[in-house]
Amino acid sequence: MPTTILIVDDHPVFRKGLRLLLEEEQDLRVVGEAADGREAIDLVCELSPDLVVMDITMPGLNGIDATRQILSESPDTKVVPYLGLIFVNTRFRANAGQARLRTSER
Repeated sequence: MPTTILIVDDHPVFRKGLRLLLEEEQDLRVVGEAADGREAIDLVCELSPDLVVMDITMPGLNGIDATRQILSESPDTKVVPYLGLIFVNTRFRANAGQARLRTSER
C-alpha cells in the first residue's frame, strides 16, 4: 500500500511541482493539497494521510502552529517541515551552485 501524502504550501506552483515529483514514485500517493495551516488541519482530519509535507512560513496559521495541532489531533501522522530559505542559504554556504528563491509573486 502506498504512503499517502498531503502537501501544504501557500504557493500553488510549488505544490504542483512537488506533487509531480512525488507521484513519479510508485510507493507514494498525494491525496491532497492545502494552501495554509487551517486547511491542512481540516484535510488531515478528512483524509488521514500518512505524511504531511509542511511549509513553515505561510500567512495565517503558519506551519509550526498547524503541525502542533495536527500532531495533537492525529499523533500517528508524520510531518516533514521545510523552509525554503534555509535550503537556499545552505546551498550557498556549501558552494553548491546557483539557487533560486521562491517568491510570493504569482
